[in-house]
Amino acid sequence: MEKTIDLSNVSAAQLEALLKKKKEEEHKAELAKRDAYEGIRAQLIHSIMQKVEGVTSDVENLHDFVVNETDGFKAVMSEYGQLKYSG
Repeated sequence: MEKTIDLSNVSAAQLEALLKKKKEEEHKAELAKRDAYEGIRAQLIHSIMQKVEGVTSDVENLHDFVVNETDGFKAVMSEYGQLKYSG
């Protein structure tokens, strides 16, 4: 429920104090929103980085597997003269 103030009964100093209080409340609310945003952002970045690190590891393992398998197969092909170039 919204409070109403009869401005004819309020001094300028009281109005300034009320305005200052309101601005402080708004500033605190803005800081709380910023803190919440920073927390959400940090969690998101952390979870994304965990996924990226896992995928990177999987891709590196796949690369190593493919290189090892193809090197072995190239050696077999070379023995049978099926390798067109060596290099």
